[in-house]
Amino acid sequence: MSAEPKPPVERPHIAWWIAVLSGMTLTALLGFSEPVYQTWFGLFGAPPRWVFSSIFGAALAAHAAEATYAHRRADGGGENPNGWWFQTLLLGYPSLRLLLAKTPPLNRQKAKRRRERAVDPRIHS
Repeated sequence: MSAEPKPPVERPHIAWWIAVLSGMTLTALLGFSEPVYQTWFGLFGAPPRWVFSSIFGAALAAHAAEATYAHRRADGGGENPNGWWFQTLLLGYPSLRLLLAKTPPLNRQKAKRRRERAVDPRIHS
């Protein structure tokens, strides 16, 4: 008895990949690379470097939290949890919004499992 294959992860438009990944990369470079920051500052002016490193840290934390939620929601919704986790870690909300449209909220998933256990007590998940 083999497990059913999980459906493929739906991909956001390529523009999201370009915008988010280049934005995260630029923010990290400005926050953590002195030569990149000095070049940028000379061309455009900029707030202090710690502002960019703080923005990058906050964005990374937000992406990690979104990815954790995406994993739980995808797992309970019959989707590919690892694929959604990785894509959401990279892209954040553009990925998560696609998953939210495909799967029921976590509280409905839990209610469904409770109903299944009430009908068949051998179900333990």
